[in-house]
Amino acid sequence: MCNNRMYMFSSIRTGKQGDELLEVQFSDGTSREFHIWDYPFLYSYPDLYRQLIVDFLKCGVYDAIEKILISFIPKRLPLRIADIACGSGLMGKKIIDSPSLAVQYLAGVEITAEALKALNRDTPGIYNRCFLFPEDDLSELKKKNINCLIICGAANHLALKDYQLYTDLLKEPAYIAFNLVDDPFHKNRQEILQWMDKQEQFTILDRQKYTHRKLLNGCSVPHEVFLYRVL
Repeated sequence: MCNNRMYMFSSIRTGKQGDELLEVQFSDGTSREFHIWDYPFLYSYPDLYRQLIVDFLKCGVYDAIEKILISFIPKRLPLRIADIACGSGLMGKKIIDSPSLAVQYLAGVEITAEALKALNRDTPGIYNRCFLFPEDDLSELKKKNINCLIICGAANHLALKDYQLYTDLLKEPAYIAFNLVDDPFHKNRQEILQWMDKQEQFTILDRQKYTHRKLLNGCSVPHEVFLYRVL
């Protein structure tokens, strides 16, 4: 069990990633069972998502993305970033707070209204603008000279067509940072990497393995983070 400032978590059912069932106990003594991917619930309470994913399950994607960006992007390069599947703003806050990255403009893109409500509540003022897709027209982002695309919140859940859509927002030259499950036989991973490697304007700069998060059964989820340059 994890004793956080506001919430206490315990495991009810273990299993592979996405199969886990947990219980959260609130500060008033009440509790509730929930599925690990019940995002509307996770976003409905202040800071609940961060305390579960980062504090309790030790999610490492935010550190991994920041590290690979710092390793290859010039420190003084003004970055105009689109954070895809921005969720409650954890990646955006990590990037904005990084002393080694010069963020000139930061936009968030989400498909769930609950996530943007949580973002405005938990990390207000981080993004210059947030888009709820497909309700909001993303063509405005093309006018913002986006030179860095980050896909970490839902990188493994997006289809190839989604990657094609979002990379089309970039103003070359640019960078693309994203993470995928560390499984060479994963169909979605194969399709995305094969497509990326076939694009003449895309060049891979680095790929680094990391531990994405803990599982409730004591194991961990291995992922890999990638950085491409677009010329």
